[in-house]
Amino acid sequence: MATTPFTLYEYPDQLTLQEDGSFRWKCAVEKEYEQRAYELTMKICGAIAAIILAFGGFLSVMNSDLMSFAIVAACVAAFLLISFFICRVLNKLPGTMREIYHLTNEYIETGSGKTRAIFSFKKTKRVIVTSKYIELIGSFGGPRVYVPEQDMSFVRGYILSRVPREAQVQYLR
Repeated sequence: MATTPFTLYEYPDQLTLQEDGSFRWKCAVEKEYEQRAYELTMKICGAIAAIILAFGGFLSVMNSDLMSFAIVAACVAAFLLISFFICRVLNKLPGTMREIYHLTNEYIETGSGKTRAIFSFKKTKRVIVTSKYIELIGSFGGPRVYVPEQDMSFVRGYILSRVPREAQVQYLR
């Protein structure tokens, strides 16, 4: 599954066949989907903060030193404020976020670099198909694949022919 790293600007705006038989493209995502990513980020940051606070509180009680807990609490508060500020600024930026995709016979890859995620078609339990995107859902979620309008019928057929037969397919408007 090794892939060559590409930058956002090297991905075409429409579905493009690669030499290895895979497909690559980039497409704008809906603001609602982008906001879900920021909400998930804040939930993860909140969980991390809670763990650090609990551990810091435990250590403070064990050492009978409440001042150290105050320092931990201040650091956690700063972490949460910075995270919230970054998510808020990103959410307010004008324009739409663009996602990059790499489609193969076995999986769909979204993002690149550290934000890269690979979803194997055989893990699919449910598929939601709309006119703008195809959402693949496994046991623990999955990607929403945005596709240019002119390429949607091909990508839909390509993906649906590779998910397990027992996967539930739901068509939405």
